[in-house]
Amino acid sequence: QEPIFDSTVPVAPIQEPRLKEEPKIRVGLSAPKDGNIQIVSYMDDYRILDGATVMGVLEKTHLAKIRFDENTGIYSFKGSGVTFETNQYIRLEPVNDPHAVFEIMNLDRKVSWVRTGSFHQYSGVAEMRRGEVDKELYVVNELFFEDYISGIAETSEQAPIEMIKANLVAARTYAYVAKNKYPFFDVLPSTYDQLYLGYRSEEVHANLVSAGKATRGMMVGYVSPEAGVGG
Repeated sequence: QEPIFDSTVPVAPIQEPRLKEEPKIRVGLSAPKDGNIQIVSYMDDYRILDGATVMGVLEKTHLAKIRFDENTGIYSFKGSGVTFETNQYIRLEPVNDPHAVFEIMNLDRKVSWVRTGSFHQYSGVAEMRRGEVDKELYVVNELFFEDYISGIAETSEQAPIEMIKANLVAARTYAYVAKNKYPFFDVLPSTYDQLYLGYRSEEVHANLVSAGKATRGMMVGYVSPEAGVGG
């Protein structure tokens, strides 16, 4: 039940977010179990990196095939005329639009209570890395915080809008506190951290996207009364 507020109490104006720049977050998506990853973007060209070394450009609409061999620890890449092998991670970065969306064509990630089909579209960077602890293969999705928030699916689309706003402020706060939680990414995309379904989630969560824009940059903090600034 939605609360009823006393309209006679003045409401302080919302302050602008205090961070000078929008931070990024790294989400550890589980890669297909066979170690083969197929990625394409229909929005932008993607820069191909062997670790920090630029190897070429994956052109828009071109398919990239990336494979990790567990026996040798070698990654291999093939796409847009670029072919190489490496013992470092492979990274794909948008060339022009940092919000560009890529698709992991062979990722079968289904969450039936949200929508049918597979959630395999994500915004920003894709980075293929083997886990340092669990030795599992991950596609690390590195993206801006607000793009991440738009892909959160923790709340029902039918929930009161003010509840969705409060939930997203909490989700943004959790994400910020979780920075560097794991060896090379910040959060998992499951409810172990927060359910993140990426770009396709926005198609069925219009209210969530609106609530994210309305609370852009807002997080919860605490200042001790002993600091002389208030509690």
